[in-house]
Amino acid sequence: MDKKLTLKLSEDVIENVKRYAETHGTSVSKLAEAFFESLYAPQDLELDEDLKRIILSPAPATENPREEYREAVMRRYQ
Repeated sequence: MDKKLTLKLSEDVIENVKRYAETHGTSVSKLAEAFFESLYAPQDLELDEDLKRIILSPAPATENPREEYREAVMRRYQ
């Protein structure tokens, strides 16, 4: 069950993370959840490389990150 969490952040951080989430085809909530989960994940847990790249990259590698992710998934299942 999902619950709400209120965070106090600077306006700049909020605007930047919203723009980042939109650019990467995700939500601020999903980015925050992935970050918080990474804090308590076992050290030997291997995250999906595509997910790592999307979460950790400062900017999309292409103009269309959704298409980039779709292509990565297609390559994986060829």
